Amino acid sequence: MKKNYLFTFAIFLLFFSCTEKSPIIGSWIEKDNYINPEIWEISQDDFTIQDGSAINLPYLIKKDTFIFNNTREFVKTRFEVINSKLNFYSLDGDSLIISLEKNTYNNFIDYFNRNKNTLINLPALKSKRNKFQPRFPSTFAFDKNDVSKIFINGEKVVLDSSTYIKIFEIKSRHGYSTFSRYAELFCDKELKLKDVNRLKTELQKAGMQQITYVTKDGFDTLYGSSFRLPYLGSYLPDSIKKKFPILPPTINFAAETFNSNDILCKISMTYKEINGKTISEEMYKAFLSDKIKSESGFILHLNFDDQMNYERYLLELMRTMDIYENIKNEYSNEMFNEPDHENLDSEIRMEIRKIFPIKIREVYDEEYEKLKKNAL
Repeated sequence: MKKNYLFTFAIFLLFFSCTEKSPIIGSWIEKDNYINPEIWEISQDDFTIQDGSAINLPYLIKKDTFIFNNTREFVKTRFEVINSKLNFYSLDGDSLIISLEKNTYNNFIDYFNRNKNTLINLPALKSKRNKFQPRFPSTFAFDKNDVSKIFINGEKVVLDSSTYIKIFEIKSRHGYSTFSRYAELFCDKELKLKDVNRLKTELQKAGMQQITYVTKDGFDTLYGSSFRLPYLGSYLPDSIKKKFPILPPTINFAAETFNSNDILCKISMTYKEINGKTISEEMYKAFLSDKIKSESGFILHLNFDDQMNYERYLLELMRTMDIYENIKNEYSNEMFNEPDHENLDSEIRMEIRKIFPIKIREVYDEEYEKLKKNAL
């Protein structure tokens, strides 16, 4: 039955193959979507919608009707091209389905900057494996030229102690659940960490527990690296909880759980400190490597100098992550003759992660001093 259906559509395509398609051929991006804009790549015979997935679909046009087969049925919409915009409308009610514009952008942040008149220059840090794909319904952008404002899903708001309420309101208005714990952050590389921490505090208050820091390489490819946010504890007043339901926090590594085998580390602009003692970069790597190999389950409590810029902060954070990853790869090479543990079967990868768990918890200055005084 399916073969007959596809054969029928093939004949349909052949019949209308001479229809003029040049006005819509090219790359198009969804207008005014600052979360996960669809990208349409339209060729002479088929098109692909890139929105986290990519499926090639044959299509045809008849006058102003766009017709394609989504493997289940024929879909028909009316379209028009006006001033470099490609709009699709429903045939019955003539309501707008989606509006696209010519995709002349290098990547998402270029699209954002040009449409929002910002100059956000992402950190030039290439992740080893994590190319960025928009996944979560919370996108935050922070321009160094105005540290009093941030963009939440494309909407510009004041960054203050009540911004978390705006996060709830904007997510609800856009039809997204307030249960989401995840966010994506596009920050200018020259921002001071103290300003980024102000935003992170508001994210915590809004129930966010993991953030994807978006960076780029020298070829405008975007990468995403995800980390757990610092522990905040119970904050939301009852009035906010009733208006915007959120999930209770998952297990966090709170200050009172600091154990004797945990590590307290400070990373400043000029030195590193382990459990109150200043050490060199090489000693830091050696100490942490030995600790990972000999003990499992310890928590690394990290405090960063909030005067360093955002790019330096991410560089230091990723260097620490690389120490864990290198130990896993050494083990993988020794046990399975595979130098990259990510190339192993999923079950083996999970076992390696259990042997060498990554438990990194970021702490701000006040808590760092408290831990240094009481826990060491």
